[in-house]
Amino acid sequence: MKPKDRLALEAQLRTYLAEAAVPVTGGQITALLDHLRMVLEVNLNHNLTAIRNPQEALRLHAIDSIMALDSLPAMSRRLVDIGSGQGYPAIPFAILKPSMQVTMIESVGRKAQFLEAAIHNLGIADRVNVLNCRAECVPEETLSAYDVVTARAVASLASLVELASPLLRFSGVLVAMKGSPEVSELQAANLAAVRCEMSPGKPSMQVTMIESVGRKAQFLEAAIHNLGIADRVNVLNCRAECVPEETLSAYDVVTARAVASLASLVELASPLLRFSGVLVAMKGSPEVSELQAANLAAVRCGMSPGLHHEYRLTGGEERRMISRYEKVGPPLVQLPRRVGLAQKRPLK
Repeated sequence: MKPKDRLALEAQLRTYLAEAAVPVTGGQITALLDHLRMVLEVNLNHNLTAIRNPQEALRLHAIDSIMALDSLPAMSRRLVDIGSGQGYPAIPFAILKPSMQVTMIESVGRKAQFLEAAIHNLGIADRVNVLNCRAECVPEETLSAYDVVTARAVASLASLVELASPLLRFSGVLVAMKGSPEVSELQAANLAAVRCEMSPGKPSMQVTMIESVGRKAQFLEAAIHNLGIADRVNVLNCRAECVPEETLSAYDVVTARAVASLASLVELASPLLRFSGVLVAMKGSPEVSELQAANLAAVRCGMSPGLHHEYRLTGGEERRMISRYEKVGPPLVQLPRRVGLAQKRPLK
């Protein structure tokens, strides 16, 4: 890969990660690109993937894998990937989750050899291993050993449910990445899940939308019903300071887009978040004074100082910023405060 081509891929990767608010270090960016380079180089002589264009390989392999990162349970420590092929999604997961132990199951010998070489070249062989076998033939010590089983474009969902079940610990989860399957495949998978003592499949994220304006809340209610997602998305027609008590300290992530000052958002988000939960705020490019005020509020609200990434929207000149604050401890003040105080008298 030529240096200028790699720089273009790095810029593309950084843009995708910023837009998705995925925290990443320079070393992790390097490792992700090194893995992609190895895939493309080996693919010149061995058929690892039908995708040969570097930009398409980045988008359809690396980015597609990374976008599933949020589907992994927060406390996962051991992950096994079925049918790992070129190492997607298992190797990106291992790069971006350095505390996780990862096993890749690959039955095709040349692909398993590639995976062994890749993890050694990337310096992650101390926490990633390869099993060159079928999922039904894994060593006995790997049964009931994993918090998460992943599979990407490998088999039908019903087959994956059956293959995953014996690998999982109690309360472990299967995360399957596919194109858009037919309803019949989803139904067959749910039938198989009953036989395999697995729960019915469902999208992993539960979403709550807070909207104080009645007509907008009504629109949101109609939209989620028409889209068929009302089983996992709900609407609260109230202000953020007035949410029901059961929603306090209940969320892993709070998002807000072009709503209020960052200091106000930090205060409003803190009581909603669990410990180690994060606020992801999407705004235009704020002034330095607003960022400083938000960091002062963060201290009072048990939140970390903000991490910020500025970018341009694709195809335009508009500048945007994604700001991320993590809940690291209890607030130093009683939250939530009375309605409107977060905007009128920000914490300092």
